[in-house]
Order: sequence, then C-alpha cells, then structure tokens
Amino acid sequence: MTETPPVKEHAALPDKFNKVEDLAKAYNASGAEALKVRTELNALQEKWKAPEKYEGVDEKSVGFEPSPMVLAVMKDNNIPLETAKAILKGVGDHLLPDVRKAATQLEIKAIAADWKLDPASAQFKEKFDSLLAWSKQANPAEMHDALSGTAKGIMAMDRLRIAEMTNQRTANFNSQGAGTVTKADIQKMATDPKMYRDPEYTNKVIKIVEANPNAS
Repeated sequence: MTETPPVKEHAALPDKFNKVEDLAKAYNASGAEALKVRTELNALQEKWKAPEKYEGVDEKSVGFEPSPMVLAVMKDNNIPLETAKAILKGVGDHLLPDVRKAATQLEIKAIAADWKLDPASAQFKEKFDSLLAWSKQANPAEMHDALSGTAKGIMAMDRLRIAEMTNQRTANFNSQGAGTVTKADIQKMATDPKMYRDPEYTNKVIKIVEANPNAS
C-alpha cells in the first residue's frame, strides 16, 4: 500500500516542514539554543578576564615576586587571576631555579676574581666562610643580609673587614709610640691590603717606620 505524502499547509514552507506550527516550533527551539550558547559564551568571557589587581600573586604563592611589568603584560593580555598564578608558578618551579643557579655561579666568579682566588679552591671557601662569620658578629642582621645577597655586597663586606682590622692595628701601633714597634709589626703593616690603597693609612705606616728606624 502506497503512503500518501503529507500535504503542505503552505507552498512557501521549507521542504522539511509541512505545517506552519512545525516551523514555528523549530525557530523557537533554535532561538533558545542560541540564547543558551550566548549565555555560556558570556560566562566564559567573564571568567577569562583579567582582574583589576592580581591579588595574592607573590613570592608565597608562585615562588618569587613578579615584577610590575610582568603583571602589566598579563593584564594587557586579559589573563585571569588563577591562570596567571599557574603560569608564574610554573616559571618559579621549573625555570627560576636554573636562572638563580646560573646567577649565583656568576656572582661567585666575580668574587673570586676580586680576591684573585680559584672559586673551587679551599682558600676561597675558607675566606668566604670566615667573612660571613665575621659579618654576622660585626654587623646588624639587616646589613649582613643585604651585603651577603650579592657579589658586590660580599666585596664591600670584605673591604669593611679589612678596614676594621687596619684601624685596629693602626690604633695599636699609634698607642705604642716611637721606639716600641717591632720589625714584625712593620712588616705586618706594610703587607696589609690597605697599604697603598688608602693614602691615610699609608702615610701613618710611613711615619711609624720613620719614627722607628732601629726596629728589631
């Protein structure tokens, strides 16, 4: 038995619709679906939005303190807060340790060059350790921490120790007076690192030598 094809209510209806009611239902359904998609898209856009300020993105959460420039670039690229944290934490966990290690090695080489020592030598380690021990006792904690963090700081620390030792020796020699300085004392003063670097100290040594021509 041959089925009779459905009769269209209107000739203008699209092929897959026979009734105006079916067409209306289809349009309503597609409109609701479009609204749902638009709503989800709006929610996604709102979620993928940079905050006014990256609160909590700091050394405690990502392993280092991001610079204002880094945070500004993230904001310009509309990076959300949690995504920013994840990116920076990855940098802190995997990339930064290697960068810090390389920087530390360069700092050690700079200190060794200033001291004219091999950075791998026992003499370098001994001087470095003794210098830090001296600084902890001689300087306030804030000053010690600031100086010990960089090569330039360590070099400055070394010069501070030299200056303190030189001042102590000079004071001792000055208090002894002429005729009481030994040849060994003069040799110590003449080989002090501050000799010929510090004009004031050098002049003091010369005067003490002139005042003690017969030192023995």
